[in-house]
Amino acid sequence: MIPMSVSDIADRLTITNLKLMHSDQLQDVDARIQAICRYGAALYEAFDNLASAEWATASELFAKLYMANRNIWNAEDAIRKGEEQSVSDAQIRLQALQVRDTNIARCKIKNAIAELFSEFDENDTKINYGRPDVGEDSQ
Repeated sequence: MIPMSVSDIADRLTITNLKLMHSDQLQDVDARIQAICRYGAALYEAFDNLASAEWATASELFAKLYMANRNIWNAEDAIRKGEEQSVSDAQIRLQALQVRDTNIARCKIKNAIAELFSEFDENDTKINYGRPDVGEDSQ
């Protein structure tokens, strides 16, 4: 497996789990279950290297990441269904804004996971996703 940060492994694990739960195509099931097992094993190893006092924090962050990804999945699904069912453009725009806002929260959670697992060093550049100007065009 390509070396990945714990925050990326947790993110991929939650997304792969959502894909598995919502898949109508049986041919993808085996590959997704195998991916879930690989990501789960990698997270288990990461937890093993974490101080036991930090396990609760890590578990809480992983649960929040799952909820953020689930909310993004549901909002994107609503957009797809809305496009199919002639929902107003205004409603679709509101869903798109919800996806954007939830993705900002998701990135903050991933940053918190990276900090907890000491994945940042002084050369890393972290994006402050809470800045008011994130996503705006800079002139």
